Amino acid sequence: MITLVEVTELIPPPAGVPYYKYRTLLTGSDYEVAWSYNSRTESWSISIGVIGDQTSPAGEATPVLSGAKLHIGFDLLRRCRHPLRPPGELWVYSSDGSHKRPGMSDLGSRVHVIYAEPGDLA
Repeated sequence: MITLVEVTELIPPPAGVPYYKYRTLLTGSDYEVAWSYNSRTESWSISIGVIGDQTSPAGEATPVLSGAKLHIGFDLLRRCRHPLRPPGELWVYSSDGSHKRPGMSDLGSRVHVIYAEPGDLA
């Protein structure tokens, strides 16, 4: 049996921009995604916050994942235990098959981060 997988690719930062933040819808809830590049370690990280939670001021995001370093072939939400985390999986993959850490200009070109709805990936 073939199962169709519904995934959403997260919007990467514009080329050359080391910090980028935007809002998106994941499994029916509003989240804020923030990308951050550390030039000292030459690595990208991602932070995710839920928008509209009663514990945060109006319009502010409640952090659910903070500063997770991007690793190829890894579900970034696997170890996140926050009750307001997106319920799906957040995977980092490389379009060239390598496991090389994403550099400043690799997000959106060689390296992609996708969100899979709950139960869509094995």
